[in-house]
Amino acid sequence: CFPSDELRAMGATTLKWDAAAGGGGLKKGGKPYAFLSSLGVRAHPPLASLLAMAAAPIEGRADAKKDPAVESARKHRDTALAYLLNHLSQVYASEYDARTAPAFLPVMHPSEPTDAGGHMAKPLQCAAGAGCLSMGFAALEPRLVPFARQLGVPEFPASSALVQRLKTHPPSPDEAPVVFAYLAGTPLARDRSAILELQKIAFIPVLAAV
Repeated sequence: CFPSDELRAMGATTLKWDAAAGGGGLKKGGKPYAFLSSLGVRAHPPLASLLAMAAAPIEGRADAKKDPAVESARKHRDTALAYLLNHLSQVYASEYDARTAPAFLPVMHPSEPTDAGGHMAKPLQCAAGAGCLSMGFAALEPRLVPFARQLGVPEFPASSALVQRLKTHPPSPDEAPVVFAYLAGTPLARDRSAILELQKIAFIPVLAAV
């Protein structure tokens, strides 16, 4: 890729270009830039490479603040994600597909409902609203919620997934008020087929008769 501060910050491979050594400036529209472009030098990294950088695994926990190696790896990963968000609509929109994207999105996990746990998910494996945590689903980190639509992250888990969750993990009496309040605000509450299926499931906690 052509050199830029953005690319260098995330550790991407860029063209070495020293204007002071006699090469002159490397500006878009200039002859050197046009020539190198014709040879295949890119202004932006390929989407697959960018997603791979954003999804790169980190040795140890990603929230290990005192480990310089972990912090450096996390910084490169976060910088790659920021680069994608900055250029998604203008550069990558035509080829980005949430259905095939890797687990590159930082999320809050039900077992650790904060935005510092280091958990990652694919776009269709999480939801934008944090209320889904009460149902055992991962939620997009709050800082990324404004980009949820661009990233292909649904606002709520699919009704079928919510029904399946209630089948396998019915709420306890203590959990029920929060779970039912959340479900009432999801598309499931207006999904006739989902409602009919729920009517056949024993998932509502009740007090035992005395």
